[in-house]
Amino acid sequence: TKIGGRVDRVRGLAAAGARVRELLVAAGAKRVALSDAPELVTFANAWPTGVQLLPDAPRDELLAADAGVTFAQHGIAETGTLVLLSSQEQSRLASLLPALHIAVLPCSRLSGTLGDAFAALQGTDGAPVARTITFVTGPSRTADIELTLVVGVHGPKAMHVVLVEDV
Repeated sequence: TKIGGRVDRVRGLAAAGARVRELLVAAGAKRVALSDAPELVTFANAWPTGVQLLPDAPRDELLAADAGVTFAQHGIAETGTLVLLSSQEQSRLASLLPALHIAVLPCSRLSGTLGDAFAALQGTDGAPVARTITFVTGPSRTADIELTLVVGVHGPKAMHVVLVEDV
């Protein structure tokens, strides 16, 4: 929340799906990019009527999407960072291109610190658990023009995390 993200805490995947639906309706989202995370299959009833789902959409369609929905594999409490692994979620652009990013994250996958997260992302052989690891911290922001902070220029203008207990 300190960096502009919003967080809700719910109990169970059914409640998470209902909250995702409420967020999409409130945002007026008509085109929604979906990651290929297998957990999103449980959200079949979450998609509002009339919404066009864009799984595995090309980049230009993702840029035109109103929202993107992902299922994060890890989170870092100290920085408010989401962690997406290519081994479990290959369509990570759904988190980086649409104007609104909604991420679902089980509380059991929260790490306290960046160091804890790096330890969790390391396999028994010491190698990373995925070929590509994407870290997402809040809405997109830049201050590279005249050192003026601008939100949403290179990615989502808004980010909402739905923390799920009991997954």
